Amino acid sequence: NNILLSHRLEAKITDLGVAKAMMTDNKQTMTKIPGTPDFMPPEALSKRPVYGPSLDVFSYGGVILNVTTQLWPEPSDSIQFNPDTGRREVVSEVKRRQHYLDKMTGGAADLKPLAISCLDDNP
Repeated sequence: NNILLSHRLEAKITDLGVAKAMMTDNKQTMTKIPGTPDFMPPEALSKRPVYGPSLDVFSYGGVILNVTTQLWPEPSDSIQFNPDTGRREVVSEVKRRQHYLDKMTGGAADLKPLAISCLDDNP
């Protein structure tokens, strides 16, 4: 509901970072964070979350993965073992979702650079 398409099929992101579902009595929200955690960057899930346009861009990358692979883009662990160094290391947000990027084949592969750009640690 938060991505609109123009007549030229250009995506327009609307309100991904601040939308909340309201209860029928309008006294409570149904969620404590504005968004879906698997589609949000780590800074939005910290004790002092940061919300802004970059969150929407990142979330759009998750939507691209979901639509093109038909899979929920649950990220892998942010700290992974590197066999080359023998150490556990923090990995990029793109690498955390590499499994889904690899599944973008055929026509969906055309959207892979856009998805990577959206999911980049500095979109």
